[in-house]
Amino acid sequence: DWGLRQIAKRVRSGDSANAEARAARIYWTKLFPEDGAFVRSDSEDARNHQLDYGYAVLRATVTRALCASGLHPGFSLKHCSPYNNFPLADDLMEPFRPFIDIAVRERCDSAAPAGLDSTGKRRLLETMTMHYSDGEESRTLFDWIQKAAQSLAWCILNASPDLELRHLAPFAEDESKERVGNDV
Repeated sequence: DWGLRQIAKRVRSGDSANAEARAARIYWTKLFPEDGAFVRSDSEDARNHQLDYGYAVLRATVTRALCASGLHPGFSLKHCSPYNNFPLADDLMEPFRPFIDIAVRERCDSAAPAGLDSTGKRRLLETMTMHYSDGEESRTLFDWIQKAAQSLAWCILNASPDLELRHLAPFAEDESKERVGNDV
């Protein structure tokens, strides 16, 4: 886990110790090790365009799932900013972000062009419709996100801290859809 679990234990509200930034530096360096200089805010880096697009799709999916579960995406658990209309969506999408990261990493590893063309967009959309397994069942990422949103609604209604988030791994339905990567 590259030491990220230890850093995560030190993250506090407001992150005054800057633990999240330290973890991000390690994470991005490990995810994109070939140049060792990946910067998430670099608008010239095509990987950032792909990540931004993938996160936008993910955020929209989470927002839809929250609304379908009876929750308002404008409320928040952790994300708070007067400029953010969907902080609850940003809260719930966090555990699913690595699926987008892995899809972008795989695209960079392939012979695909670096830019965000229609093929790149389609590949990121396919991330949402691929099946992932928790060891017991296989569902699309859309379905896992819906389950997480329903679990969050149940937790709020029942004042329970037991949010159900599964550890998911890629599941190949056939060889043409097989994904490479570690458990997310």
